[in-house]
Amino acid sequence: MNKGVLYYIGGQKHWDVLITSIWSLRQVYKGQIAIMIADEFGQQIYDMIASDPRLSPVIGIEFEPVKYRKFTGYMNKPHMISESPFDSTIFLDADTVITQPIDDLFPKPDDPVWLTKYSDWLSTGNKMRSRIKKWEHVEPDRVARQLRREWWAINTGVLCFGSGAKSEHF
Repeated sequence: MNKGVLYYIGGQKHWDVLITSIWSLRQVYKGQIAIMIADEFGQQIYDMIASDPRLSPVIGIEFEPVKYRKFTGYMNKPHMISESPFDSTIFLDADTVITQPIDDLFPKPDDPVWLTKYSDWLSTGNKMRSRIKKWEHVEPDRVARQLRREWWAINTGVLCFGSGAKSEHF
């Protein structure tokens, strides 16, 4: 099975934590890693990572990100599903630190998206409610639906999906 870990880099904010995350991952995982490259600065960071034998090998994939005034990172994460070069993917945010083997996280290729919950936060709690309401001008109907009942808050920093998820509409 073609499986691997996927990261995303764009802009100048997270390059140092991305390097730390990949280094921590390489301590427990020798498999494939791909980095979605969103801009020129991301390309520079990718080149640096690819040339470091402690972090490589890595696959670089140019990506045209959705650009929006706010929430750009959140708006691009669903696109990672269709852009992944793997049949079984673990997407990790740049600020993750891996401390133990991850092999059990790889889904089967026909599996849907696996989401992880964020702590014990709920969509109806004060913090999540205010974050969800910020999207009201973008998706008012979906926001209303999310606030009508309790849903677990999603940790968007760890997503796992098989290639079957690519056929969904994200």
